[in-house]
Amino acid sequence: MLTKYRIGLLLAAVSTLGLGVAITVSRFAYEGGSNGLTVATSRSILLVAALAIFCRLTHRVLTISPRDQLHMIGLGVLMGIGFFGNVGAVEYIEIGLAAILFFSFSPMICVIYIVFLREPPGWIRAMAILVAFVGVVIMIGVPSSAPDLRGVSLSLGAGIAMAWNVVWIQRRVHHMEPFVLLFHTAVIAAVMLSVLLFLTGSLRFPVSPSGWFGLSAVAILQSISLPLWYVALLRIGALHAGMMTNLQPVISIVAAYAIFGEVMGLWQILGAGMILAAIFVMQRPVPSPVNP
Repeated sequence: MLTKYRIGLLLAAVSTLGLGVAITVSRFAYEGGSNGLTVATSRSILLVAALAIFCRLTHRVLTISPRDQLHMIGLGVLMGIGFFGNVGAVEYIEIGLAAILFFSFSPMICVIYIVFLREPPGWIRAMAILVAFVGVVIMIGVPSSAPDLRGVSLSLGAGIAMAWNVVWIQRRVHHMEPFVLLFHTAVIAAVMLSVLLFLTGSLRFPVSPSGWFGLSAVAILQSISLPLWYVALLRIGALHAGMMTNLQPVISIVAAYAIFGEVMGLWQILGAGMILAAIFVMQRPVPSPVNP
């Protein structure tokens, strides 16, 4: 019989698999004539619908205080940036590179605490930040053919947005029920991306069956996987859920090889390994100092 913890691990694994594959299959949408903004907007709208249904079925109250509503606006904008950059980068750069650069948000969180919140990281995490930074430099600067800066900017921008999102939630709205918080931020993200899509005239649906498959797969996989991750988070805690999440870029790289035959160069593999090692260290619990 499955225990609550094992069910949580299973849900985290399914979520991680879905989110990792979603980044890879977005390539089908772009090859089929769509673009990053259309894919991100479609994804966010479907996520709002999925969360609304889930909250309704589980009798969650979606009403929040005016103070929390203000926080939701800022968090929703950050989520919109993350949604766009996470899948949009694949339109311009390799899937593996996009996935790894986005998931460097874990060391970015530590940098935010050091630079803006004046909280010392300890020497272990300080070394991890340095390793991650060198890994990023290697991945985008050493390969024989320099990657498209649009894709690099989208991936890193999404990572920065995700890092600020995590810090903001932890420090300002940690009291909110996770699914209610996710619903409200997803609504803001969907509205922001929809308006941006309309103002820029960037709406471009796929023109081939494979393109529609890619667009639909991204929206469905991420709309199901993200809520599943929150369910897993409630069952097994942030540390173990975070450890499982670290496998997402690995899944994206493996899927990119299996589906598209995309292979990372030696230097990119080295840089990716350094970033993944740093992410692993960032997820490790830090012992509390003992008072003399």
